Amino acid sequence: MAYKKADLEKQALEAIQKHNLFFIQDVVAFLPCNSATFYNHELEKLETIKEALEKNRIKTKNGLRAKWYHGNAPATQIALYKLLADEGEIRKLSLQHHDHTTGGEKFTPLYFSDGDKTEI
Repeated sequence: MAYKKADLEKQALEAIQKHNLFFIQDVVAFLPCNSATFYNHELEKLETIKEALEKNRIKTKNGLRAKWYHGNAPATQIALYKLLADEGEIRKLSLQHHDHTTGGEKFTPLYFSDGDKTEI
């Protein structure tokens, strides 16, 4: 069956709004065409579809953060704090901290014991 790109775009935007979709794969499931047709029409590249999905993600994230802010569940309050915290605050909250740098010291590569200069 032949599908027109404009018709599929309109149906995709309606599905995104009606079902509060977040991902391209979800949009395909609500359309009358198969995924090959969707991608052949390059609908995933349309700014209108990308923006509608992003709008849903932002709206949902804001709603969740508001619930976390007003809620009493410690786990969600910690999650919200971590989203808002700077790197130093997150490090202080962490039960474990692993410094994966050399701490400013010069890095000396290791060599094979047989004297070969190949780094390991």
